[in-house]
Amino acid sequence: MRYVTYESYIKIMKLLFLYDDLVELQRRYSVLKKKNREAGIACGEASDQGESFAGHDNAPFEAAMLEMNISSRQLGDIELMLSKAEECIPKPNDGTVQFGRLVLIDDVSLNEKTWYLIGSPWTTINGDGLTKDDPMSTSYISPIARALSGHKVNDKVLFQNKRELRILEIC
Repeated sequence: MRYVTYESYIKIMKLLFLYDDLVELQRRYSVLKKKNREAGIACGEASDQGESFAGHDNAPFEAAMLEMNISSRQLGDIELMLSKAEECIPKPNDGTVQFGRLVLIDDVSLNEKTWYLIGSPWTTINGDGLTKDDPMSTSYISPIARALSGHKVNDKVLFQNKRELRILEIC
């Protein structure tokens, strides 16, 4: 069996997004685009200061270039995701773990209960998982989401051949 990396997956497949995640990703793209433009302007202004600035080789130019390189890389990643993005409305709850569902998992091996949102490959949700109102988010393409997908309440799932997970609730 061939292992598919996340990077290769997003190059060939559509990416499903919950509405709020897709809107936030588009907003983040706009913010980064502005930041990148501002860093480009700062590079131009800093280059006019010459090679010597307070004993450095032009620290403002180097800082602006670093900022521009970081935002450019992030923009490229987001552009790729947006080119593959498809808004997906979760199906009605049929009692199985699926995209868009909140799931309470009992990790029997660790004696821990955690709420997960099976969601988008990119999200701003990053809760502690202790309550339904503050779930941890995991992408529908993550290993744990794929292992749980299609299972019902009280099903036990052996995850990565070492952790026993029991599904307690699906919302």
